[in-house]
This record gives sequence, C-alpha cells and structure tokens, in this order.
Amino acid sequence: MSKITKHNQLRLFLMGFGIFIGICGWSMFSQGNKSVNEIDHWTKVESIILESKTETVSMSNPSSAGSRFVTGWMPAITYKFSFKGKKYQNSRYTIIPFESLDFEKVSAIVSSYPKDSRHMVYVNPNNPSESVLSREDKNPSKVHLVVGFILTAIGGGLVIVGALLRVSDGRHSNLEDSKRIP
Repeated sequence: MSKITKHNQLRLFLMGFGIFIGICGWSMFSQGNKSVNEIDHWTKVESIILESKTETVSMSNPSSAGSRFVTGWMPAITYKFSFKGKKYQNSRYTIIPFESLDFEKVSAIVSSYPKDSRHMVYVNPNNPSESVLSREDKNPSKVHLVVGFILTAIGGGLVIVGALLRVSDGRHSNLEDSKRIP
C-alpha cells in the first residue's frame, strides 16, 4: 500500500511541478514576443529630454573566461511628455532593457538625445506611464524565447511522464489483481 502512495505522490509531484515549470516558461516565452509586438500599437507623442547620460552596469560575462560579471553600459535618458492632458516622465529607452559592452555604441545613442532636445516617444495608450524612446529592439529577447521554450518543453514533458506513471500504475494494479483471483 505504501508503494502505491509513494507512486501517486511522485506522479502528482511530477505533474504539479511540470505545470508550474510550463506556466513559468510559457509566461517568459510569450512576454518576449508580446512586449516587442505591442509597441506597434502604441501612440507616438513628442517628448523633451531632461537628462541624457551613460550609466555603468554590471553584466554577465558573455565569454566563459574570466569573472562572472563584467562592466557594461546603458543609456540613461530621462524624458517628459504629455498624453491626453496629463504629464508623464520616464527613462525607458527600449522595451527590453538595452545594455552593451560597447561603450562607443551606448555613447552614440546618448549623444543623439541631448538635454532639452525634442524626440518622439512611443506611449502605451492603455497605460501611459509605459513609454519608450526607441523601437530598435523589434526582435524579441532571444534569451526569453529560448529559455521560455525550454522550460515549457520540460514542464510539458514532466506532465506527460506523470500521466504515464498513472497509466503504468493502473496496469500494474490490474496485473496484481488478476494474480490474486483463484
């Protein structure tokens, strides 16, 4: 009897964990796509640049050699705009955070947004506090897509394994029952 209980516990654990991992993966996968495609429907409005500078950030080391983290840069551009009579301020450059190991590339972006200059921003009409200066990152984050897909596949696999354990458990029980019948 305890074998069946442990078997059912394992089956339920695998299915529950598989569902959890699958939901996390699907959420990550769909967020990578949704965020980028959503901008196409955002409203363009004029903004005024309040501050434009290059910020130092700690990034994961893309090469396997050396330390785990390296110094990188990101544009830190603060801007204000009005939308439907209300004033907003934001500092989001792209929908997926833009960080780079290429200081010159980040500096070029920052220099194209000098203080007090006017630029168009893309504003989420359903939530105007969300806005971006650039739609450059029209390709979804490959990390979100790949990791999301892998987690979804692993979660689905765990659910299938858990379901198959139940089927084999039922067959095993039927065989034991048939052996008991005289």
